[in-house]
Amino acid sequence: MLHGSLFVEKVLSSNSLWVVVVTDDEEKCGKQCEEYAEIMSKASASSGGLLKVGFLRAAGSVRVSPNPEDEEMVVMTLYNISQVPTMLLWTPGGRRDEASPLIIPGQMADAMMREGAKRFFNSLAQFMPSLVTAPLRTPGFPSFFPEEDPGRFSPVVLLHNNPKPSPLLKMLSLEFSGLANFALVPGGDEAALAAWGVSNSSLPQLFVGPRGFRLPASAAPPASEKKPSGKKGAAAKASAGGGPYIPPPQSFKGWKAFPSSPQYPMNFASLKKWLTSILPAPTLPQLATQADLERALKASGLLFLAILPSSPEARSPSLSMLARVLGSSEFVIPDYESIQLNQQSSFVASRPYMTWAWIDGGAQNEFVSAFSGAATPGLLAYNSRKGVYSIMKGSLTEANVKEFVMALVIPLTPQQVARGQLSGVTRPEIPREKIDKLPQLANHPRDL
Repeated sequence: MLHGSLFVEKVLSSNSLWVVVVTDDEEKCGKQCEEYAEIMSKASASSGGLLKVGFLRAAGSVRVSPNPEDEEMVVMTLYNISQVPTMLLWTPGGRRDEASPLIIPGQMADAMMREGAKRFFNSLAQFMPSLVTAPLRTPGFPSFFPEEDPGRFSPVVLLHNNPKPSPLLKMLSLEFSGLANFALVPGGDEAALAAWGVSNSSLPQLFVGPRGFRLPASAAPPASEKKPSGKKGAAAKASAGGGPYIPPPQSFKGWKAFPSSPQYPMNFASLKKWLTSILPAPTLPQLATQADLERALKASGLLFLAILPSSPEARSPSLSMLARVLGSSEFVIPDYESIQLNQQSSFVASRPYMTWAWIDGGAQNEFVSAFSGAATPGLLAYNSRKGVYSIMKGSLTEANVKEFVMALVIPLTPQQVARGQLSGVTRPEIPREKIDKLPQLANHPRDL
């Protein structure tokens, strides 16, 4: 039973898939609660640790803030519950302290649990957000490995006979959303399997490529078949010529494979531990030339540009702090519009199309001065499509950076609106200023 501060510690401080059933008090609930507990316990066990479960009393109180001085709130009032049992569902990704749970009303909650533990978990798993590219077939390779990739992410590819992403792969994609791009290659695409030198009989296998991996020039489709711009257009043209798009046999040489074995089973704990050890830490590239700036703008919907001191010693703490922000899963923004209580669609996630970089504020003084209010150290966000920018107010701290970013990325994702009993998230408006022409970045020797 969750109560008081335990609710914050277990649920709101977690990134797991959590389902909490709100029930009557013990005397009224009786045998029904015992049945629910048994079904939920079995579902959690069969999920391999992906699903966490708990109970709340409707008339009980919980605290939703980690601050012990904040008062507790009655559960029924907090979530506007009018009948019990009611199911509260928190999915991985995003800032749980500000997001509302998916509220599944009593009749549906009861029906889901009476279908048995396995079907109960399967019903919940389809609401788990996903950042997985699925299925990644050979014609789509150019769009998954785009030429303009700034090199922030490492590609992670699961080759599997199931053509749909499993909850395990979805969870990994959210857990490492700041470090990697995930794709599922279906076993039915023999050409795609051949690119990694494996056959259908050896699946499943998981591979990790180097950060910023690009297909070699010889793997690109003929120039006459390319579209002028657009990832989807390029992929479509690549496959429209003479058959499927097939990379050369050596394209993926050097990729690392998960050492699946009885000692290293392909479960969430083992894969998380292995990916943590193998994925490189996030970094911010320096923009030292105009060419650097143009590449960053081409690869971005929103460019976050840190303005840092010239001294390596002075900027080192800021670079380390910004790397932690980049590696955070908090910027996986759920698309609440995709949730439907008839369980016919998945709960998808949307990662804002952002690029991060830094410039030497001392060497690029003229560039910085073109943005009203910008200073060293500082952070600005520039939207090249709209020609607008915003300057972060306050000191360059992790808390300020996260608040600034979250307030800006919401407009880049599908609008969150009320659907059924679900409420959207609102954030304060950040002032944006127009800049008619982006100044040139002075060519400057790159810091090593």
